[in-house]
Amino acid sequence: MHLPLSRAVAARLDVLPQTGSTNAELVARASGGTLPDFSVLVTTNQTAGRGRLGRVWVAPPGRTLAVSVFLATGPVSPDRLGWVPLIAGLAMTRAVSRLVDDHEVTLKWPNDVHVDGLKVSGILSELVPGIGVVIGAGLNLTMTADELPTTTSTSLSLVGFGGTSGV
Repeated sequence: MHLPLSRAVAARLDVLPQTGSTNAELVARASGGTLPDFSVLVTTNQTAGRGRLGRVWVAPPGRTLAVSVFLATGPVSPDRLGWVPLIAGLAMTRAVSRLVDDHEVTLKWPNDVHVDGLKVSGILSELVPGIGVVIGAGLNLTMTADELPTTTSTSLSLVGFGGTSGV
């Protein structure tokens, strides 16, 4: 995975062949205090992903994209960061809508992106106290209907997106 457009804008971009959780890994790295603002961690094999309320994010290897971004905020009161997950949800909704034509892409406020009413992406934000916030997203790329974790889920390939090179 080369990701030239992402490499052009990220302060640091690490692509891992596998990780338990991109969020957990990036939170751990950020806690050391030396991670540059807008560092990004990506994998297509996340083995211990999680969502809101501790829910498990099921992802067969190579079928999804898990990405986390670190935003350095410094010692800011957490109540001033409430907008961050909302902006992340809007950004992912906009990105997905550019990949699938003739489908309704919506944000199930504040952290699930839907295509035609089915979940294609989930977003989880985590505070690193006094340092910043990590925003993670899982995106179902090429999962088949049988591989989806629920009947209310979908993947980009199931709604007509044929490639992942633009992701």
